[in-house]
Amino acid sequence: MKEFFGDASMLEQTYWYAALIGSGIFLVIFILTFVGGGDADMEADMDAADGGDDGGVGFQFFTFKNVIAFFTIFGWTGVVCLDNGYSRMITIVVSCISGLLMMVATGYLFFWMSRLTESGTLKIKKAIDFSYNRILKFHSKQKVQNISYKDNLNNKLYYKYVPIDSVGIYVPGGNASFPSTVLMNAIPAKIAGVKRIVMVNPKFKGQQSPGVLYAAKKVGIKEIYSVGGAQAIAALAYGTKKIKKVNKIVGPGNIFVSSAKKEVFGEVGIDMIAGPSEIVVVADKFSKAEWVAADLLGQAEHDVNSQCILISKEKHFIKKVKILLSDQLKSLPRKLIAKKSLALNGILIYVQSDKQIVDIVNMIAPEHLELNIKNYQNILKKIKNAGSICLGKYSAMAVTDYNAGSNHILPTNSSAKFSSGLSIYDFYKRISYINLSKKGIETLGPSAITLANFEGLEGHAKSIKLRIRRK
Repeated sequence: MKEFFGDASMLEQTYWYAALIGSGIFLVIFILTFVGGGDADMEADMDAADGGDDGGVGFQFFTFKNVIAFFTIFGWTGVVCLDNGYSRMITIVVSCISGLLMMVATGYLFFWMSRLTESGTLKIKKAIDFSYNRILKFHSKQKVQNISYKDNLNNKLYYKYVPIDSVGIYVPGGNASFPSTVLMNAIPAKIAGVKRIVMVNPKFKGQQSPGVLYAAKKVGIKEIYSVGGAQAIAALAYGTKKIKKVNKIVGPGNIFVSSAKKEVFGEVGIDMIAGPSEIVVVADKFSKAEWVAADLLGQAEHDVNSQCILISKEKHFIKKVKILLSDQLKSLPRKLIAKKSLALNGILIYVQSDKQIVDIVNMIAPEHLELNIKNYQNILKKIKNAGSICLGKYSAMAVTDYNAGSNHILPTNSSAKFSSGLSIYDFYKRISYINLSKKGIETLGPSAITLANFEGLEGHAKSIKLRIRRK
């Protein structure tokens, strides 16, 4: 090698150095960019997103990659030209032109490849940002109001809302990725003022979902653990060496997660015992059967135990929807799940009156209710039991799962009869304050003593007597 370079001219050595060094650097850049840097690139994209939407990276000419490409081809072209007896001037010209062409080609190559790899990421990022802003805006309208009261005895009574110190949010992830659930859980908690939010999320396809991680970053979650199922609930409720216990657990999950939440209730607070998803669609002759069928399938694809019900006063419409369900099912990627869901829990109900519609809906108390009818105002006031209600033909339940602004964590299994969907109120506790005056205890005391004695609680009575005894 020394002899080779020793015999070569300065120009030849320059070309060889440019070719060899450039080739080595270019190869490393290529490998890091397209082979080994997938996760890193994703993280970089996510970090760049904090500065706002740049619309993606456009074509760039003078970059480090392109300069290295120039010197690589410049070098190899020079080596070939000199070996073939070209003059120095021709060699330099041809080498420079080749290098510049390679710069352009490399620029477009990396631009094209980056667009292929980033387009999906950027699209998801924008969708998450959009949902975040709408959910934040709607939930920010929810306000708590502290109450104070002073009676004619100068007794002061009041209560105030205090945020829960720590909350664990469960985000399903074993079979799919749900960044929307991160937003629905965490945004109301942040608005309420919860200081510590812990996210548990099973890996999706062997790794954490970039979309879920970006959503977590968007809402400011800094404590994330790759664990799922009942064991994740146990870790949040009781703590582990790595996971400090929380005060409350929220978020949907499968039957094992729901059962675990029920088991640990009392040790920690929970939002609800969430069952399989549910939808009831009320339709009439003015409804679009194709849309209604799609709405039902959109719920059926969640789980084989999902409940999908259509209620209508139009027999012909019901028959049409039934046919369309079969047709649309054929092209649904999760058709096996949806088909079984419809077989187990799909119900088409014919009724003859609005009263029957109201009675059935209130009895079912569905998680999701779509009043896909022209005059929904006629029955709306009479419906008392539902997690959320979509009004009119354009209000698809699927939108409420993502970016309508309302929360998609809703009561199921008829629990809408006595509970509500997740909101900022789930992340507060209310403390009562009582400040009795001397006149107050003397006035209220005798009656309280009477009740205490009646209940056999003499200790209660004594604690009051000591305060009203006159010297």
